[in-house]
Amino acid sequence: SVLLYKPNLLLDLFEFLRKDPSFILAAIQSTDPELGSEFAKSIRKLCRFVDESPNYKSDEALQKQLPGIEITKFFLNDILLSNLPNADQKDIDPEQHFFLLISLMQEYSDKYNGSVSEF
Repeated sequence: SVLLYKPNLLLDLFEFLRKDPSFILAAIQSTDPELGSEFAKSIRKLCRFVDESPNYKSDEALQKQLPGIEITKFFLNDILLSNLPNADQKDIDPEQHFFLLISLMQEYSDKYNGSVSEF
């Protein structure tokens, strides 16, 4: 993932996705199981490893502006929880949405000792 090598791009990505998360939601909820799965895996990998990457660790300003826990919280709260699929939505497959949600809740709890009850 480019974001592991250029983690400062996360700031721009988050700004873009806050305005319109439809692109990433469409990919995660795609009826193409491979596409949804690959996007979910990429986000999980990003949340798990970006704050351990050398480029992130060497950028103190970025660490202060965007602590690792905030990356996971962004995807959990701003993307997944804020945009839960509706039961009546057609032409989507919510499986990867919920799989990623559960996976990031586990990551948030295990890696950062965060409580998912805050969401």
